[in-house]
Amino acid sequence: MAQAAEHRDPGADPLRIGELRLEPLPSSVPQARRWFDRLAEGLDWVGGRDECRLLLCELVTNAIVYACVRGPWCVRVVWWRSGRALRVEVHDPDAASPALMRRARAEETGGRGLYLVDAFADDWGVAYPEGAGKCVWFRLDRVFAGLVGGDGR
Repeated sequence: MAQAAEHRDPGADPLRIGELRLEPLPSSVPQARRWFDRLAEGLDWVGGRDECRLLLCELVTNAIVYACVRGPWCVRVVWWRSGRALRVEVHDPDAASPALMRRARAEETGGRGLYLVDAFADDWGVAYPEGAGKCVWFRLDRVFAGLVGGDGR
């Protein structure tokens, strides 16, 4: 699958705009949401903010619920800006592939996370950094209005 260097706007170097480490606890999902809301306040959004918050929470939930790891570990979330696009990466130490888009029954309250990622993200995937578990990421294009950096990006 794609590595972090792929799926970027041509000519735009990515800028890391945030990173968060979370304990693998249910309380970390609202913590991630609050952290994202604070991060988002300082950015020039033109769209996609609600979708980003939703997809972030889905991927953090998946990492917490499905990662099978012994010993202490954390979920790491990294936000990258590349031109007008935003890429969000959710890392966990379990290298097992996610159960891709299983069909949830109507009465189930879960099981739709990757369906939502697939529906709302402009691109998404899973990367396996060497010796570091997995990274499930999504990209939303055209979410920022202005240009960043002195070089016009």
